[in-house]
Amino acid sequence: MYGMLLESVQHYVTEEYGEETWLNVLKRAGYHNLIITHNLAYSDAIMLTVAETCAQYIGTMDADGFLRFFGRCFVRYFSHYGYDRIVRANGRCFRDFLHGVDNIHHQMKFSYPRMVSPSLTVQAEDPLGAVLHYRSSRVGFAQYLIGQLYEVAERFYKTRLTIRILTEAPLGKNEGVHVQFRLDFQNSAYVQSATVPITGTRVFPPLAGSTLLQLFPFCIVFDCKLRLRHVGNKLRSLLNTNLIGLPVADHFRISRPRVAFTWNNIISLSKVVFELEAFPKIENKRQYFRAFKNKGQNKILRSIACPCSRLEQDPSADSKSNFFTDPMPSTSAVSEATTESTGQLTLLLKGQMKYLDDWNAVMFLCAPL
Repeated sequence: MYGMLLESVQHYVTEEYGEETWLNVLKRAGYHNLIITHNLAYSDAIMLTVAETCAQYIGTMDADGFLRFFGRCFVRYFSHYGYDRIVRANGRCFRDFLHGVDNIHHQMKFSYPRMVSPSLTVQAEDPLGAVLHYRSSRVGFAQYLIGQLYEVAERFYKTRLTIRILTEAPLGKNEGVHVQFRLDFQNSAYVQSATVPITGTRVFPPLAGSTLLQLFPFCIVFDCKLRLRHVGNKLRSLLNTNLIGLPVADHFRISRPRVAFTWNNIISLSKVVFELEAFPKIENKRQYFRAFKNKGQNKILRSIACPCSRLEQDPSADSKSNFFTDPMPSTSAVSEATTESTGQLTLLLKGQMKYLDDWNAVMFLCAPL
């Protein structure tokens, strides 16, 4: 994890319990020589061990309580770096924040370009709260996230919040964890959106489907059976194969959010920014890269070992990160090595899934990264 997380813990534990207590905690935890630097990477185990040691040595809370405290500390601390402005700009209410928190992670990649964040998505909501799904490649930080959510709700939106863990299960074999939270709060914004009609909306003339498809040359269109019905002309030329009628999941993988490629997931996450990986059929790699370089698009491609592999699964790659729960730099050497060993290339596309009622299909409005 980035040193900024540990800096926040050090700052507020020292402020709350004194510098001597902090030094004794580090000593008991086995980190008495630890020097924390903002942009350096540290083991995830440090924070978990420090929380357990605080519970034993200070004794005012258990380990989970200290993890929640550390989560609150980080939200207070990142204001020193101006990140609070990004949170405030995400919406007027806590509901807006929940729907946009995954998009905040995308914005943070400008400051932390190697950051690989988990997925936080709202699956259901009602006037009294919402159900939040948290998927992460890292285990043990659910309580840390709870502390962050409490602090964000109180500090930025003046909202009283209670959180319960509904389910917690492994995310595949050694792939992380999937946690469902029940968040109880006065969700008045949801009530407004469901009951207040939109007034003063301009009515635009119908747009021909052919025109829409020309506007998005990298788009894909698939139906409820997840079969491809259209591939944008630019994307089609890059993929170098005919995909019409084929299963979309055979040729595209959802990189973000961390969800299965199902129709229900796509429809329910219409407000979330998606990242899809496409797997082009390449006969001449040198010519392919030269074409990208000539077009100034050589950064679009990135390498992976195979369509279903993830960089986070490599224990030597320090890449499991999240701005609000576990930011951490990744190691690009792993992806470079996979290029040499396998030659498998992917095209990364970023955009929004838009359901089109007239077509009974979803159009992925995207652009290459």
